[in-house]
Amino acid sequence: MSVLYTASVPVIYANDTCPLPENTEIGGEFELKGHTGKTYSSKTLNGKILWIYFGYTFCPDACPIMMSSLKTAYKELGKDAGRVQVLFITIDPERDTLEQLKGYVPYFGETFVGLSGKPEEIRAVADKFRVRYFKSSGSVNGKKYETINHTDRVFLVDTGGVTRGLYRSDNNAADLVKDTRTLIQSSAVLVYISVSCSGIKSEPDSGIAGIEVSDTWVRMMPPGAVNSAGYMYIKNTGTRDIKIVSADSDVSEKTELHTVIREGDIMQMVPVDGFTITAGGTFELKPGSYHVMLLGLKAPLKEGQEVEIMFKDADGNSLKIKAPVSSQMKKGSGPAMQYNKEMMHGHMTPRPNPEEY
Repeated sequence: MSVLYTASVPVIYANDTCPLPENTEIGGEFELKGHTGKTYSSKTLNGKILWIYFGYTFCPDACPIMMSSLKTAYKELGKDAGRVQVLFITIDPERDTLEQLKGYVPYFGETFVGLSGKPEEIRAVADKFRVRYFKSSGSVNGKKYETINHTDRVFLVDTGGVTRGLYRSDNNAADLVKDTRTLIQSSAVLVYISVSCSGIKSEPDSGIAGIEVSDTWVRMMPPGAVNSAGYMYIKNTGTRDIKIVSADSDVSEKTELHTVIREGDIMQMVPVDGFTITAGGTFELKPGSYHVMLLGLKAPLKEGQEVEIMFKDADGNSLKIKAPVSSQMKKGSGPAMQYNKEMMHGHMTPRPNPEEY
C-alpha cells in the first residue's frame, strides 16, 4: 500500500474578469522524438498553443476517451486549429514504439503528434507536469497483460510555454475550446457545459426475465490497440433485484466486468465481481465507469461490426446481446472533459513511492 502526499502549488485563480491563470510550477521544457521522425521540443514549438496529454496506446478506456474529446475540441476550433498542436506523450515507451504511435495518434487527428523517448526521459517530462503513472498487470490464458494507472489530464500550454489550464475526462471539450480561444484573443471567460454525442442501439437476445438492453456499443479502437470495452443501458422491469456476475465474448481472449476508480487525479481500471440492477431500475455501463472489458482482441474491430456479449446472472441465467462497434459515444454517456479548478488552485498530489513504478 502506498501513501500519497499533497503539495501546495501557488497560482492565480481565474474568474470572469481575470486572464486565464498561469502556473509556472506545472510543466516546463522538454525534448522528445515524434512519430513523424522529427524531434519536438518546447523551444521548437514555441509560438504554438499546446494541448498535451500523457497516455498509452494499449489503454482501452480512459485514453481513447480523452483523445476522442481532443478530436472533437480540435474540430470545434475551426480556423483557429492551426494555432494549436496536440501532443500525445506515451507513458509506455517500451511498448509504444514510434511505429505504434504512428498508427494510433493520427487516428484521432492528422496533425496530432505522438511523442516518445527513453523511459527516464518520459519520466522527467511527466514529473515536470506532475503526472503520475504506475503499472498494474494480470494474465489471460497464461499470457501477461499490463495496464497503467495514470493521471488523466489535458494540459493547456500557451505560446510562451506556461501552463494555463488543466482538464480531465469527466466533463467536456467546450471548456478547452473556449479557454484556447481566450488565449488566442487575449480575453477570459470560463464556463461549464456538457457534451452531446450520438447514440447507437441494439436489441438483446434475453434469457434473463425482465431485462431490457438498449444503446449498446463497443468502442472502435485505433490500429495496434489490443483491448476494447463495451457499454449499454440494462433495465430491470421485474420485481426482484438481478445481479450480473460475468460477461464473455468470442472477440477477445478474456472478458471481464470492470469499473473505473478515480483517486485524486489517477484513473484506475479495476475488475469487479458483478453489478446489481435493482427492481424497476436501470444500470448504465458507460465510459469512465462500469463497463465490459475486452482483453486481448483476437482481431481488429471494424466500424459497424456486431460483437456478441454473453452475460450471466447470479442464478446462472444467460443474456446474449449484440453491440455494434462504433467510434462515437452515445448521447449522454460520460465522461468528457472538465476544467480542473482544484489543481490550478494548489491541490496537487505528487507521484507515489518510486518502488511502485
